Amino acid sequence: MHFVPDCFPAPIGGLPWSWVAGRLVESMPGHHAPGAVVPAAAGSVVDGTMAPCALASVPLPATLASAVPRRRATFAGGRLAMQAALERAGYPAPAPWVARAASGAPVMPTGWVGSIAHTDEICVAAAAPDTVVGAIGVDCEAVMTDAVARSVWAQVAPELPEVDERLSASPLSFAQRLTLAFAAKESLFKALHPRVGRFFGMEAARCTGIDPDARTVTLALTTTLDMAWPTGTTFVVDWTLHDDHAVTVLALSVSLTVRREFAQDDGRSSSRGRHAPVASLSPS
Repeated sequence: MHFVPDCFPAPIGGLPWSWVAGRLVESMPGHHAPGAVVPAAAGSVVDGTMAPCALASVPLPATLASAVPRRRATFAGGRLAMQAALERAGYPAPAPWVARAASGAPVMPTGWVGSIAHTDEICVAAAAPDTVVGAIGVDCEAVMTDAVARSVWAQVAPELPEVDERLSASPLSFAQRLTLAFAAKESLFKALHPRVGRFFGMEAARCTGIDPDARTVTLALTTTLDMAWPTGTTFVVDWTLHDDHAVTVLALSVSLTVRREFAQDDGRSSSRGRHAPVASLSPS
């Protein structure tokens, strides 16, 4: 199998963080036979462009030795995406393969933050220097069918109305909005879990708005995760849709995370002020 990058529209330059999305394919039609190694260094980025890569070029951990082929493929695709995201964000090439922590999070190089997500078809990674971005969480989800959306509505975001009068002119369906709310909450978990050090579920945040023009989802904490992140803290999660997939990214500025953790260490906390995203995904 191969990882074909940039088949999912994504901004590349001019941002304090970088992200790469690619599709997993069985072979490269017209160019390579199934199983062939693509003649390019895995994850190599030249002038912002990453060449397709053979997944077999990625070393797998022993824990995945007996995993099904699709699981090995998504792991390898995520590592290829992360290698490219690091290099696009300024990490000297070749960027290292990132290991997987016991929690499932990527073990980033010193001085960097990052996040990886995948479906069975798409792998996405985001990376940034920790001098600019204090925490980052990315998620990728296949858009739910209407039937699935209604079956998981109560567990994912019961606060989301099936028919939103404010979005009467929006092209977003209920299934797309629920998928975005789900993915945004996953991005929130990935960004904050390393900092709060504990698990929290979908109920820990409410979706208070989805803006189809700005392409943002706004979340508000319904519980205090720790003194740095109390009930009522709001987050703006960026999103983009392409074909049948949604990608969400929450990037917290380093100044915000340092300020909040200083307040926690000092025994104070505050939920005042609306988080402004470090950068936004460009419309696709």
